Amino acid sequence: MSDLDKNINPFDDPDFMAFMMSMKKISEDRLMEMSYDLLIKNTDSALLHDAPAKHKVNAIDRVITFFESREEYEKCAKLQNIRNKIIKSEA
Repeated sequence: MSDLDKNINPFDDPDFMAFMMSMKKISEDRLMEMSYDLLIKNTDSALLHDAPAKHKVNAIDRVITFFESREEYEKCAKLQNIRNKIIKSEA
């Protein structure tokens, strides 16, 4: 089985995590847009990641706050759904 056939969790990839850390140099707007895209496209990976739920919820709250300030409420609603799933999975 090739790596392309495996169910890969991007959050477990050290190269991916190094890339995400380098994103700090990019503007907040771009970082938040990329964070949103990552969460939407990889929701299952975000839910399954072994980071404490509290940390995941705090990170999503920060992205929600950013999009609220831009009045992009459709994105906020999608992020809120992911946030709720994280909280439910810990209950």
